[in-house]
This record gives sequence, C-alpha cells and structure tokens, in this order.
Amino acid sequence: MALVLPTMCLNFLNLVVISAILTYLNWQLFLIVLASLPFYWPIIRSSQTKLQNYSKIERKSFGKLTSSIKEKLDGQLIIKVFGKTKYFSNSFSKDEENWSMQATKAGIFQITILNIAFFISYVIPVIILGLGGLLVIRGNMSLGTLIAFFSFVPWIYEPIGIINENLVQLQRVEPLAERFFEILDMPEEEGDGIYLFPEDYDVEYKNISFKYRDEIVLKNINLFFGKNEKVALVGTSGSGKSTMVSLLVRLYDPTNGKILLGNKNIIDYKLQEIREKIKLVRGNEPLFNMTVKENIMLDDEFTEEEFMKAVKKAKVDKFIGLLYEGYDTVVRERGSKLSDGQRQRVAIARALIREPKVLILDEATSGVDSQTEEEIFDELKEYKMTLIIISHRLSTIRKANKVILLKDGEIKGEGVHEELLKNSPIYREIIESQLIVGKFD
Repeated sequence: MALVLPTMCLNFLNLVVISAILTYLNWQLFLIVLASLPFYWPIIRSSQTKLQNYSKIERKSFGKLTSSIKEKLDGQLIIKVFGKTKYFSNSFSKDEENWSMQATKAGIFQITILNIAFFISYVIPVIILGLGGLLVIRGNMSLGTLIAFFSFVPWIYEPIGIINENLVQLQRVEPLAERFFEILDMPEEEGDGIYLFPEDYDVEYKNISFKYRDEIVLKNINLFFGKNEKVALVGTSGSGKSTMVSLLVRLYDPTNGKILLGNKNIIDYKLQEIREKIKLVRGNEPLFNMTVKENIMLDDEFTEEEFMKAVKKAKVDKFIGLLYEGYDTVVRERGSKLSDGQRQRVAIARALIREPKVLILDEATSGVDSQTEEEIFDELKEYKMTLIIISHRLSTIRKANKVILLKDGEIKGEGVHEELLKNSPIYREIIESQLIVGKFD
C-alpha cells in the first residue's frame, strides 16, 4: 500500500499528457472519449460505501477466525480430556466458512467493479473507430491521424483503470487502517516523574476510586501499608483485589484519589523506578518460549550466585532435575512444557532475583503444593521487603500480619486474621469456604 499514492500520481500525470495529445490530434473525437470518462466515477462513488462495509465484515470475520484458532490451540488439552474434538472442530469450521464467504463476497464485488471499468475502456475505442472512419471518408480527417488517435485511446484508459483499481484497494484497506491507527492513537503510559524510589517506602491509598469504562471497580479506598509489612488482600472474585495491586505498579492510574509512596504521589516517581522496585507476580503469568534460565534472567546481567540464590528461594531447584536439559530446557510457548506450579515458581524466581522493595503475589502459588508453598514463604522471610499477598488459600492468608477484606470494591474490614474471623461475618464466610478447599490442598 506504500506505493499506491505515488502510482496514482504518476498515472494521473500520464492521463494529462495523453489527453493533451488526443486533443491535438482531433478534439471532436476526444470529446467522445471525454464523455465516457464520467462513467468511471459514479461506479467508484456508488461502490465505495458497499465495498467498505464488505471489507469491514471480512476483517472482523478474519479476526474471529484467528482468535478461534489461538483459543483452540491454547485449550487443546481441555478439548482432548473432555472429548470435545468434534464440537470444537465444527465450531472452527463455522468460523472458517463465515470468513471464506465474506472474503468471497468482497472479492467478487471488487472484480465486478474492475470489469465494468474495463468494459467501458474496450467499447469506446470501437465507437471511436466507427466515427473516425466517417470523418476520414468525408475528408475531415486523414487516415494516419485516425490510426494515431486510435492507437493512443487505450493509453488514456490504462492510467484510469490503474487509478480506479488503486482507489478500490484503498477502500479495502481503510478498515485495516482505522484499526491500525486506533492502536497507534492509544495513550502512552505517563512516565514523566522525576523522583527515584524512596528509602522510606510506606504505601498509602488515599480516597482511591477506579472505574473501568462504565463499571466502578474500586470505591473510596483508604489503606496504609507499612515498610516491610506482610499484607493479605482477601475477598471474593470481582471484589477489586487485582485492580488494587495493578494501580500500585501503574498498569492503570486511579480515576480519583492518589497513591502515596513515601509521602509523594506515585505518579511523581519515574515509571521505570516503580517497575524495578515493585514486582507483580500473577498465578497465570505465562513464560516465554525460551530456556528456564533465560525466562528468569530476561537478558539482564546477574551473577551465577544471584541466579542460584533466586532459584533456590523460589524452589525451582526442586523440579529442575526432572528436565532433560536442566536450566537450559526450552519451556515452549507460554511455558507449556512445565506444570502450573513449576511455571509459578519460575515467575517468582524472576521477581526475586531483582530483589524488589515490594513484592505482590497475586495467586502466585495457587498451583504449588502446600509443602512447597510453605518452604517458599519461609525463604521470603529473609528478604527486607513489603509483601502483598492475594490468595484463596487459608494457609497463605495466615502468613500475613495484616488482612484487608474487600467486597464490591470497598474495604469491609482490616486487622489480623483472628480478629476478623471473630468480628466479620463476611470474612468468616469466606474463610469457611477456604477451609473446605484447604482439606484438599
């Protein structure tokens, strides 16, 4: 598409030159040629909206098809285990047939437009030859001039045909361009802070509210985390726990209120400093199609001693012997060669090797067995850092020295585990459900 506009300009120049030559040879015949040209533009104008609609529908169906392919590849284990190969195969076939049908419609429509234009370009020279012959017979035009005129007529339709085809292509690419520029126009992260991460890094949420589109996720959150404190965020799914920690690493900024870090607004710190000193590890965090060691190092320079310390603290060393090439084993796309618990331990090691000031574990040990989880948290005691835990496991929650209870985006309780268990019916209900789950850990 980068050559479309230059090509159109060149052919427009050719059109002007050929028009001048035909006018010089015989202006009467050129008026006939000129009279045929407006038929091209109504064709283009009338087809623009319809072709654009065809293209938008075709691009959407193609996007749905590629999404369907990825979804089924990611979920192939579930598909096999539940014996739903035929069901998902039929689902994929429907998506493929829909895209094929829409692509065919758009293609046929485009070909039809071009063929109509080419038909006109072939009919007009025949008319010119007939009328020019009459002028030659009457002596108003020489045979040589007619032959020259007839020879040049196709030259005027060739650039018009190319311009017409390019206009059609531009119409087809417009939906793609809209989506492309929509992505480019997305606001960049604001990282214009000036301060470095403070030595005194107490964290305070001050009147924080957050709205995602039209949905209110957090409402007037006021909360304080002390330096090196261990805090657990507890609540049912959708209560706003993950959103709270996402605000802390500035994946989003609050709709209202501010987060204070060492008595300064977090947005006043350099974004890179925030990301280096606050590490967020999620339970569903994918790995890259690289070796175990590369996934932990991520091209940063750490000593072998620092690497071995991190993998031991995260208990990666407990399973690495099961892999054929140890730390040099390629884990495949999204870490599919490892179990959930193994992926989570690699992700934790990736954070620990960078020695963060604040470590957030968002269901980061949900796939790890209870004994290994206990060992990991024992190792974390050696680090001087603030630890924020989100978990549905009672055994994990009890490791915190302060528990924050969330419900529907609001704080409904704060205190130690025993205190909340005694005084909060909401917390007691959540914990009782966790006790049932805990029997199977």
